[in-house]
Amino acid sequence: KYIRNVQVVFSEETSAETQGRYFGNYGIIRDIVHSHILQTIALFAMEPPVSLDGEDIRDEKVKVLRSIRKVDIEDVVLGQLKDASGDVDRYTKSMTPTYFAAAMYIDNARWDGVPFLIKTGMGLMENRYSR
Repeated sequence: KYIRNVQVVFSEETSAETQGRYFGNYGIIRDIVHSHILQTIALFAMEPPVSLDGEDIRDEKVKVLRSIRKVDIEDVVLGQLKDASGDVDRYTKSMTPTYFAAAMYIDNARWDGVPFLIKTGMGLMENRYSR
């Protein structure tokens, strides 16, 4: 009732050259979104489990994950890190996204109508202060 939105921001701050080799094959979606971001959302949005037993916690997380509405392409922004020279794909040498932003919704009574705003990418915090 009182929450306008939930924001989940994850900035990958390791060496871009090191990450470039990794992201060139997998990208930010497969590396960060489907694992780290969804785990965070599941833990945050789940109902209190009946106990702290691992299976009870897992069951509540699964309920959240199953309640996530299919993401519309209009609610997604993809991009790549750009270095100072303007070379967009210097690190990945591919079209693999290194930036992802989206609005997601959980269709259950607690989170009805509350967007979960996700933003993740390489160097978000580092580049935030350089402008």
